[in-house]
Amino acid sequence: RMTFPRLLLLVVGCLLVGCQEPAGPAVDKPSALLSIFGSEQGIDIVQASTVVHAYRLADGSYYQDDLADYERAGEPVPVPEVDQVTLRDLLLDEGSYELEMAKGCEPVFGVGVRFTSGGKAVDILFCFQCDILAVYQDGRAVGDEDFDPARTRLVTLVKKFFPNDNVIEQLH
Repeated sequence: RMTFPRLLLLVVGCLLVGCQEPAGPAVDKPSALLSIFGSEQGIDIVQASTVVHAYRLADGSYYQDDLADYERAGEPVPVPEVDQVTLRDLLLDEGSYELEMAKGCEPVFGVGVRFTSGGKAVDILFCFQCDILAVYQDGRAVGDEDFDPARTRLVTLVKKFFPNDNVIEQLH
């Protein structure tokens, strides 16, 4: 036979159990980001990267399925830690992308950024003519998207990475 105090204790206990935090850190990975980065692993590599380098691509770097098919121009430059955080936050923010738009241009990539973590790498190539980026995980293309909302902030960062590059300096 259930008395009122026992019933009240049972109800309160059930409510408190329902209010517990889930075990372990759950990171929300919106499906839009999964389609851009190809997988949760791709997002995790960018998020956990300990080494980030920016590099220039040779003129006429049209889309390729394999990262190795692009010709680089010059040596990669290390991205300062403060800029790594800014870049990571921009790239992992769904609001940085135009998810409902399709463009009729063929991107010509000029800048790449490599995120490295645990022996794995994600490269992101940027076309600032079309405002399209392409994502490569361990050398293979996994996704792409329009980055119009983040363009101004990305241009500012890229100018910091390549302060003496005449082509980059002309971006606005």
